[in-house]
Amino acid sequence: MAKIRIYYCYWFVLEYTIVFVSGKTERLTLCEYFDRGNATVGCMNDETLILKKITYGDSRCPEDSNRDKCHSNIRTYFNNHCLGNDSCTLSTVTLFDNNCKRPPRRLYVTFTCNWLFWYWNYGVYTCANSLSEVKCPKFQYIHITNVWSDSECHDIDTINAIARLDELCKEKRTCLADRNRTSSLYHERFVSFSYGCTGPTESPVTEDTPSTYYGKKICIVKCVIFF
Repeated sequence: MAKIRIYYCYWFVLEYTIVFVSGKTERLTLCEYFDRGNATVGCMNDETLILKKITYGDSRCPEDSNRDKCHSNIRTYFNNHCLGNDSCTLSTVTLFDNNCKRPPRRLYVTFTCNWLFWYWNYGVYTCANSLSEVKCPKFQYIHITNVWSDSECHDIDTINAIARLDELCKEKRTCLADRNRTSSLYHERFVSFSYGCTGPTESPVTEDTPSTYYGKKICIVKCVIFF
């Protein structure tokens, strides 16, 4: 923390209390099937942990209700076990609350729309909880050819994913939405923590102290600025 006093003309003194917070952000992704079951995060030089952001699952496939519940569970765990400490253990137990469900994957699906002896090739991005982009025109029917998906944890099981898509889409013009969260079209549960470290600070100035300068009253204005 630094305190700067600036004299302006003869009538004002501007006094700023500036609090410097570490700008460095660390990021950790904790996966449902993480080998060790937990991970340790920590700070150095008498600094303590602060939480900057939580990301649960794949935010590209909207599922606000589930994500809000997961954020609440995980934030509560971080606040209770990590916030204000110099280190803590983040456990996969935070991911297993019954309200915190497996998030849908964003998929890239390739398929053909067949009619008699003619077929047309397509490739689309879609979400497992809707599959709304996988569709064929009238009198044409879906045949899945392949599927891809990125994950910060484990890759998609392509064979089982194609088999599941066949159940939902094959010989239809539109797919049924996948509601089975144990299927390979859903991610394992995972959360990314963005956190930083902040050092001890002085108490902020709380009182104004009027004084005189060459017989004239000086107004002291004080601000607290965070970086």
